[in-house]
Amino acid sequence: MSCNKSIEQRFWPKVDRSRGEHACWLWKAACTDQGYGSIKVNGKTALAHRVSYALFGGDLTRARVLDHTCFNRSCVNPRHLRAVTTKQNAEHLRGSRPSNRSGIRGVVWQKRTGKWQVRVTHNRRAYYGGTFSDLASADDAATALRAALFSHDDYQPTAARADYEMQTELDGKEIARSAESDLVSTCD
Repeated sequence: MSCNKSIEQRFWPKVDRSRGEHACWLWKAACTDQGYGSIKVNGKTALAHRVSYALFGGDLTRARVLDHTCFNRSCVNPRHLRAVTTKQNAEHLRGSRPSNRSGIRGVVWQKRTGKWQVRVTHNRRAYYGGTFSDLASADDAATALRAALFSHDDYQPTAARADYEMQTELDGKEIARSAESDLVSTCD
């Protein structure tokens, strides 16, 4: 997406950034049925988070899928967006499916055995993680199984994850500084 003053002038008034640079920037205008912000760009409807990503220097030609790390579909803060594969985006879900009574992804109650069963799906294949008498143990087993199978950083051990988040935060500050200077400069 090229630098276009009219897009920027129409975009920013539709964004609530009042909670600060690290909080979600909420889209206040039209949304899709799925809850993603939408805006017209060159006569076509575009997703607002993708426009924000591009305005802050993100390469949309390489980023077919943008993942909201904050799980908020109306958020357009580029610090909360990351380019991922379709597979990684599908892996990065919060919570369980609405039909799951345990409330934990990959953990279901087995009435026949009277225990919690761990089963995680990866690449359309189900992986069995055991049965457990208590829900907390089943939750731990499901998290460990996802960490072994999934390819993104959301299930790293705590210290490694903290390092990753700190680096992401620092990278975000650099993106914000360069984007602010780009937005102030005139377009060629």
